[in-house]
Amino acid sequence: MSGPAPIFGALSDGVAAVDPRRGRALRSRGVSARKNAIAAALVALIPLSAIAAGGTVPLLWPVLAVATGAIGLVAAFGIPAGRKPVRPGIAVILLCGALPLVYGLLQVAATHLPVASLHMPDRSLMLRPGSLSPDATLMAVLRGAAALMILWLMLCVSGNPARRRAVGLALFAGIVAQAVWALMMLGPLGERHISAYPGSAVGTFIGRNALATHLGIGLVLGLAVLPGRQAPVLWVGLAIIGMALLSTQSRMGVVAAAAGALVILLNRRPGWRSGMALALAATLGLAMFGQGLAERIVWLASAWDTRAELYAQVWQIIAARPLTGFGLDAFPLAFEIFHRPPVPSEVVWDRAHSTYLTLWAEAGLLFGSLPPLAGALALVLLYRRRADPFAAAAMAALVLAALHSVFDFSLEISANLFLLLALVGLGLGAAIPAKG
Repeated sequence: MSGPAPIFGALSDGVAAVDPRRGRALRSRGVSARKNAIAAALVALIPLSAIAAGGTVPLLWPVLAVATGAIGLVAAFGIPAGRKPVRPGIAVILLCGALPLVYGLLQVAATHLPVASLHMPDRSLMLRPGSLSPDATLMAVLRGAAALMILWLMLCVSGNPARRRAVGLALFAGIVAQAVWALMMLGPLGERHISAYPGSAVGTFIGRNALATHLGIGLVLGLAVLPGRQAPVLWVGLAIIGMALLSTQSRMGVVAAAAGALVILLNRRPGWRSGMALALAATLGLAMFGQGLAERIVWLASAWDTRAELYAQVWQIIAARPLTGFGLDAFPLAFEIFHRPPVPSEVVWDRAHSTYLTLWAEAGLLFGSLPPLAGALALVLLYRRRADPFAAAAMAALVLAALHSVFDFSLEISANLFLLLALVGLGLGAAIPAKG
C-alpha cells in the first residue's frame, strides 16, 4: 500500500516506539496540517469559481471536478478514517446528493440503447430513453460531483472550532469582495460594461438574482458570526453586502435574504435595541438603494403572468416523463418541444426559473426530489445544533436558498451551490468532534 498516509504513519510509528505521547502528538499535528491545507484550498476555490460568470462557464466544470477530486485524494489518504465525518445523518445527505449524479450517468448510458437511435419525429423525443443531451448531462454530473466533494471536504475539516471560524470569516471576506466589485461596476468603472440588467448590480455573475443569492448567504453568515466577533470591519462588510444586495434590484433575492435574516434573529432572540438598530439600518438601506427595487415590484403582476404560463408548460414536460426525466441539463431541448404561446418566443428559455421544476423535468420525480430531501435533512440536523453560529448561518442559508429556488434558478449557478454547501459543511461540522 502506498500513499501519503502510510509513509507518514511509518515515520510517526518509529517515533511512537520511543515515546508514545510524542508519536501521538506528531500524528495529530500532521493531520491538522493537512486539514489546514485542505481548508485553505477550499477557501480559495469557492470565491474564484464566482469570477467566471458565477461558475457558469462549461469549460470550468471539468477543471473544478479535477481540482476538488485532487483535494479529495489528499483527504482520503491524509486523514485517518476515525477523523472523517461518518455520522448516519450526514451519510444519508451525501447519498441523496450522489444518487442523482449516478442516475445522470445512467441517462447518458441509456442514449446508446438501440431504440435511442431510431428515427422519430421531434414530438416523439419524449419516448426515447436517456438524456436528450448526453454531453450536457455528463457535464452536469461533473459539476455536481465537484459540489458534493466540496461538502464532504468541508465536513472533514470543520470539526475544529478555530478552523471553522477561520474558514467562515474567509468565506465572508470573499462575499464582501464580490459586493465591493458589484458596487464599483455600478459607477464609472462599469460604464463600458455591457449588461443584460442595466442599473442593477450583477458583479461577476450572469444576472442579478444569482448575485442576490450569493450576497444573501453572506448576509446571514455575517449576522450569525457578528455577536461573537465585534470587530468594526465585520460591521462594515455587512453594510457593504446589504447595499449591494439592494442594488441588485432582485425582488425574490431580497425577500429570501430577509427570510434568512429572520431565521438568524429568531434563533438569537436579540434585545429590542438590536432589533431597532437592524430595522433602522434596513429602512435607511431601502431609502438609499431601494428605488430600482421598488420600481420592479410595481411590475410584478405583469411579470407573473408570463411566469405562470412558463410553469404550466414545464409541468407538461414533467408529466411527459414523470419517472425518468429528460436528462440533467437537458431542459433547454425539452422545453423546445413544449414551448407554445403565450410564453414569448423571442426569449431563449434555457431555465425553468424554478429549481424544483428543473430537477423534476431533468431527473424525474424520484431522483429529482433527492436534493431537496437532502436539504431538508440537513436543516433538521442544523436545527439541533443551532447554538453554534455557523450551524445557525447554514440553517438560515438553506431557508434562503429553498425559498428563492421556488421562483428562480440561483442554485443552478455553481458558485452559489458551492458556497451554500460549504456553509452547510461548516454548520454540520459542529456535530463532529475536533480531532486535528
